[in-house]
Amino acid sequence: MSSIGDRIKKIRKDNKLSQTVFSNAIGLSQGRLSEIEKGKNKPSYDTLYSIKDNYNISLDWLIFGEEYSLTDKLFENEDEQFVIETYRYLSEYNRTLIKGMLELKLHEQQKQENLYILDPEDDTKVIKEETPQFVPELGRVAAGEGVAEINLMSEDDLVQITGFKNVDFALRIVGDSMEPKIPDGSTVLIHKQPEVECGEIGIVSIDGYVTCKRIYKDGQPNGHIRLKSINQKYPDRILTEKDGEIHVLGKVILDENGNSK
Repeated sequence: MSSIGDRIKKIRKDNKLSQTVFSNAIGLSQGRLSEIEKGKNKPSYDTLYSIKDNYNISLDWLIFGEEYSLTDKLFENEDEQFVIETYRYLSEYNRTLIKGMLELKLHEQQKQENLYILDPEDDTKVIKEETPQFVPELGRVAAGEGVAEINLMSEDDLVQITGFKNVDFALRIVGDSMEPKIPDGSTVLIHKQPEVECGEIGIVSIDGYVTCKRIYKDGQPNGHIRLKSINQKYPDRILTEKDGEIHVLGKVILDENGNSK
């Protein structure tokens, strides 16, 4: 089977063009084109599309050396064609990233539109599919005596969850102050909201650092906040204006049994 460099050379030869003229037409130097034709270098994505557009060449043939038998109706429009053809040229690692993002966006859309699907055993009925949800894990959050060492934006991973609603992001717990309900090292799921009900477990930003605690405001002077751990070895902490800017980032989402993920 010919290489991609061989196919690019064939296009040039079929059009009776010198390397200088052909390279200028597709936005390359002559030396770069020579390296691609000899298989010493690979063409960039922009180069492939330049050849495709300038010489009316199938991108499938250019990249893979073969034509697909599917008709043009495979693509509903040019945007869809662009996405599918570009995906074929991605590395396996980048394909995995794209698939994960597509699953995330599809679930977000289904959640917003409350979509239903046909029952595969009886297409006259509809059933709601329990689709796994993916949310970003933004970093670590303290559940101990201190919070200063924790960086809210330390990670950028996706966490797969099922059975939980209204989840916006996840955080990894560091410390044992919320045990036994929320163990050290566990992942908590968060719904973004600026306030929580008295006694609910939430995520609080204290002058830029974050912690996970039960949050109380009732009975506190001057609107101060009291943070309470579940682990009784940790004393309550009263937050005042001296602690800097204080914001509730969200509420920890628990299952029907009162447990985290």
